[in-house]
Amino acid sequence: MNKDQCFRLGKITKTHGYKGELTLWFDVENPGDYQDVEYVLVEVGKSLIPYFIIKISDKSRGKFQVTFEGVDSEQQAKMLVNKPLFLPNDMMAEADEDNLILHEMKGYLVI
Repeated sequence: MNKDQCFRLGKITKTHGYKGELTLWFDVENPGDYQDVEYVLVEVGKSLIPYFIIKISDKSRGKFQVTFEGVDSEQQAKMLVNKPLFLPNDMMAEADEDNLILHEMKGYLVI
């Protein structure tokens, strides 16, 4: 999948513990809208690699503690820290009629 078919969800901020758990930050309007995703795309080099989520829990203010399938050591987890997260555009939450989502404002002039 290409980045132009995706939107940036956030990034991996740090490891959590020594069993490969990570802290993710969802930099979106309503982070809770994405708490039930089955996978995220992690940018490694110029590629988007799918990482399937085994367990996710809400920490606070858009931060989530996650366990990825196949990442089971602190060393593996450290290699993913600071990597950007993406999801396919068709998984983007839709705005309700009273609220706009920031990505929908692209091209607007703010005064």
